[in-house]
Amino acid sequence: MDIFQQFENKGRGKFLEFSKTNDRIWAISFSEKRFDSWDVKFFSGLTSFVGEIKNRDIESTKIWPNQPEGFILEKKKYDCLHSHPEETKAFITIFNNELVIWDITKLKPEWIEMKYATTHKRENKRIKVVSYLTLGMATYRYKL
Repeated sequence: MDIFQQFENKGRGKFLEFSKTNDRIWAISFSEKRFDSWDVKFFSGLTSFVGEIKNRDIESTKIWPNQPEGFILEKKKYDCLHSHPEETKAFITIFNNELVIWDITKLKPEWIEMKYATTHKRENKRIKVVSYLTLGMATYRYKL
């Protein structure tokens, strides 16, 4: 199991544990393929959600110099979630013993281009189109 799968499984496990303490979240299903357009589908009350889960081992939302405050939302992920017109779109980040949910259904992000490394060696830099989600923009914040 590679590092990607380890983080993916850890995030899914934390989301499942969280759902056991929040009786509004039910009917949870996880995507089965590594590159699916979504990570999780669930209901909160009577509302159907499709979401992306990010598990971050960080304590702050500002981890690199010259980076805006907030969590990176990739345009590619945003577009994939919006390919599910029947569901509310959720971007879920787990960090610092907190689960944060942004409802990005009607969000109109300001997109910017960011160089990123495709390997941990910081080689092969590419351009990724992203926006930043601040904690102040979050729809829900839960302590874990």
